[in-house]
Amino acid sequence: IDQLRKRLPVGQGAEPIADDDATATVLLDRLTGGAAPDLEAVWSEEWEKLVMTAAIEQVKQQVRPEQFQMFDLYVLQGWPVAKVAEALGVSRMQVYLARHRLGNRLRQDLERLSAQMS
Repeated sequence: IDQLRKRLPVGQGAEPIADDDATATVLLDRLTGGAAPDLEAVWSEEWEKLVMTAAIEQVKQQVRPEQFQMFDLYVLQGWPVAKVAEALGVSRMQVYLARHRLGNRLRQDLERLSAQMS
């Protein structure tokens, strides 16, 4: 198995981690800039992503694929409305309407899921 690992030339990539705790601590400090990660902030961010993903999936199941595609490109991926309309062969008003309707559904689902998961 060692032969299958890609090995970097000496001087490139991460330094090998020594077995002693002092060296490991020095390497960790160097990687994190000496600051301990704010685990509460990391946990909150991951939780919000989880709730948002669940809400988006629920909205996706409730609407026509064309509606969701307009919402996805315009809101989630940040395409300009003109580009979305042109790419999908719809009017700008249809893109705005999809954003409005699905945005409201998403907001409602986010509130409901947050209440359920809390």
